[in-house]
Amino acid sequence: MINERPMENNPQTIRLRCHFSSIFESLWQFWAIIAVTLFNQIDTIIELVQDMKNSGIRQALAEGGIWGLVAAVGITAAVLLFQFLRWRKTWVTLDGNLIIIERNTLNRIHNTIAVENLSAVNVERNLFERIVGTARIKMDTNSMTTADKTDVSLVFREDKAIAFRQAVISRMNQVKGAAAEENLAEDIRPDVVPESIAESGNVFSYGALDMAKHSFYSMSIINLLIVVGGIASSVWYRTSEYYEPGAVLEHAGAIIPVLLVFVSAAYGLIKKYIIYYNFRVYRDGDDLHLRYGLLKLKSYTVPVDKISALQIVQPTLSRIFGKYQARIVTVGVGDERSELSNLTMAVSKEELLHQLGVLIPEFVGESIMSGVIAEDRRGIAVRAVKSVKWILMIAAGAVVIGMRTDLPTWIIACCAAAMLGFIILLYGLSHISAGWKKGGQTLVFMEGCFAKNWTVCRYDKVQMISLVAHPAARYMGIKRGSVHMLQMAAQMPYMEDEQAEEIAQAVI
Repeated sequence: MINERPMENNPQTIRLRCHFSSIFESLWQFWAIIAVTLFNQIDTIIELVQDMKNSGIRQALAEGGIWGLVAAVGITAAVLLFQFLRWRKTWVTLDGNLIIIERNTLNRIHNTIAVENLSAVNVERNLFERIVGTARIKMDTNSMTTADKTDVSLVFREDKAIAFRQAVISRMNQVKGAAAEENLAEDIRPDVVPESIAESGNVFSYGALDMAKHSFYSMSIINLLIVVGGIASSVWYRTSEYYEPGAVLEHAGAIIPVLLVFVSAAYGLIKKYIIYYNFRVYRDGDDLHLRYGLLKLKSYTVPVDKISALQIVQPTLSRIFGKYQARIVTVGVGDERSELSNLTMAVSKEELLHQLGVLIPEFVGESIMSGVIAEDRRGIAVRAVKSVKWILMIAAGAVVIGMRTDLPTWIIACCAAAMLGFIILLYGLSHISAGWKKGGQTLVFMEGCFAKNWTVCRYDKVQMISLVAHPAARYMGIKRGSVHMLQMAAQMPYMEDEQAEEIAQAVI
């Protein structure tokens, strides 16, 4: 990385290039595409290798194989040159309260971001970046159009990345009227909690056993059944009197797809353990700090005033065992497929409320999980009316199957009844789980079927409320709707018209 204007000499202006290793990260993405393409042509490649084995490498190259090698090397060199020129002509400048990203290639780019529009300045380190000693700075803005992706991603040497991040956060604090050093903990590495913070006792950490429990409680019932069934089948087959070692190879074609399903389900069990390994969260001033990761280290700093909502989630297994987990809704955390936004792991209700009271008391000043008003009972009737369409569709499908196939009538009837019963169960569970609460500063909405979710949102973070009424609901004098924030929407349960309008007016 080149730094033409050292921070020590001119603290107001910082001009940087990204680290040179970013070129090879882009090249790796190119080769990943090539690998996928080659995999799709695996049969042709196998035939080519067999021909080379039979006729010899020299003869295969003489017959034209050399041109494939030359093309691969040439394309790689061209991509490498393109990335090099792009890297050399790209500069990042922190000038006062502006972040300027300029690329002086044929397609000139000049983007300017004001620090007051930033919602998060985070650090990530994957395995490659940890090997070469770099870190990735990810910056997100308060923009609805880019709320589902990172706005700016930059790779610097680790010490320079930390210094750049601190400089940006200090400018953000100054814009908010605070001292430049306020809420600015001394960062050493993205995976290390500063000693001054660790001694305060307000750092919530989770060990290996806690992470294993969280992975289990967060697992879907279907994945759990597949894993348990796969293990049970393997044990039964191994101990069966019909077991023959050679039979496995004979039936490999049928076993491999089943094995892939089992591995995929098992991966769902350990995925969260890998992602959230060594999870730690603490609050420093007006910022939340989250640090976790095994293969990819993540260090997130989230200003509390940028949090749009708090979600308390109970997946099906968590609901069975009485466990809860909290997630934050904010731009910069959880807005990409590889990111998750947990603030706690799966814990008891008492532990959850204690941790939330320390981390974000702005959202839990009131008893957010008690005093919730259940959905209006007339919502049951509306849901029953809405289920008529499914009854008609299932009945019509059963008639068509009965006319087109030779299946016994009782089998068709049982299948149709099972499908209808499942739909009625979903409607019933959604009514039981639905509820709402209007507090002094927050709105709370409950929803779910087998899982259950609470959404806690502050009035000042709500951007729009949409109210709708099904004809049956309008006849009964109730309606439902959705509350829209920057990055998500919460569903309102059925309630009286006056109550819905009261919530809408409170937000306005």
